[in-house]
Amino acid sequence: MENDILLREDFRLRRDRSFAHGIRTIVYLAGIAALGSAPASAADGVLEINQSCAVETGCFAGDTAGLPVTISTAGSYRLTSNLTITSATTTGIAIDASDVSLDLGGFSIQGPVTCTGTGATLVCLPNGSPGGTGSGVLALSTATDAISVTNGVVKGMGANGILLSGRRSTVHQVRVYSNGATGIGATGNGAVVTNSIGSSNEGAGIFVGADGLVSESAAGQNLGTGIAGSSSGVLRGNKSIDNGAIGVSCGAGCQVSDNSSRDNEGIGINVSSGGVVSGNAVYSNSNIGIVGGAGTLVQGNAVQSNAGAGLSLPVSAGYRENVVGGNGGGTVIGGVSLGDNLCNGSTVCP
Repeated sequence: MENDILLREDFRLRRDRSFAHGIRTIVYLAGIAALGSAPASAADGVLEINQSCAVETGCFAGDTAGLPVTISTAGSYRLTSNLTITSATTTGIAIDASDVSLDLGGFSIQGPVTCTGTGATLVCLPNGSPGGTGSGVLALSTATDAISVTNGVVKGMGANGILLSGRRSTVHQVRVYSNGATGIGATGNGAVVTNSIGSSNEGAGIFVGADGLVSESAAGQNLGTGIAGSSSGVLRGNKSIDNGAIGVSCGAGCQVSDNSSRDNEGIGINVSSGGVVSGNAVYSNSNIGIVGGAGTLVQGNAVQSNAGAGLSLPVSAGYRENVVGGNGGGTVIGGVSLGDNLCNGSTVCP
């Protein structure tokens, strides 16, 4: 009798454990299924983007399966794998909202285009722009304000690497290369590009709109202008090397300071009216070293071994404290000397 009781109790315990295990399995599988259909979210609330959700399910509310990944709500987003685009006409991430922070997480958005050659000889195939229309990160609407893109790589797109059209956009610590049009374009007012690289693109390396800032960045071997700003811009502490057009270019009222512009096919530095050009090193460009517009002040630059003149200025512009020498087209054309210049070893300039 006692043995029968023990056997029945052992059977009951085994049955209860089996039932509990089955419940846990069902809950676990349900959780896995829920994860497959719910937005991927990191512990800190940042919504995740990766190749799997981009292609198979959509990565969050408002995004459907297939590229581009569409961001339609303000918030923080993070790339958690490389994002591979196989067509030069497809965009990787399209942003249609303001106040979006996109962290590339150290990963790459990579398209099928490869650019070869340098500067004026650069060619991007297959289907570099105008054949390619896809961008790595695209915020085309001018109403998409305050977008930031940080910390990663964008390469091989048919058109632009990064193009942000709204105001107050920021790009930081991004490398953008081998794209069929502009590398980094932040065309809305007040954009900021810092610590970034735009190289071997079939357009400009880096471009910002009015009141924009580019600092501590580099542009090299692009077919177009290396670094360009619009009116009232600030271009400071950058390097522009071996581009197929102008090294550094900016519109009216710009401040262009402490840049290095070397071995570009066009003018070394070109600034429109009312600008200040100071503290730059301008060397071995295939045209004039520095060109300034009406009312420009050119001060404290080193301008050496350019194919054209060292400085070319209108009569309403002034220059002082520059060192100008070895330029193929002479030292200074036009402008008014304000003193303390050194031209080909002489204090008389031109």
